[in-house]
Amino acid sequence: MGRAQSIVDRYPDGATVTVYYNPADPSDAVLERGNTPGIGVLYIIGGIFAVAGLLFLFGSATRRVHTGP
Repeated sequence: MGRAQSIVDRYPDGATVTVYYNPADPSDAVLERGNTPGIGVLYIIGGIFAVAGLLFLFGSATRRVHTGP
């Protein structure tokens, strides 16, 4: 059984569920609070790119990265 199906199975038709919503914007609502399991990977990849960008910026500012002759 796939991940999506296991989530659907937790909420059968007609069941009473708790819905978490933003009172300022009720269209912003979820059935389960918390982080999505894969979100940590995105943060890590984003962090790697951010650090690499800062290193290249620092290297360029200190002339340690050469872009041509």
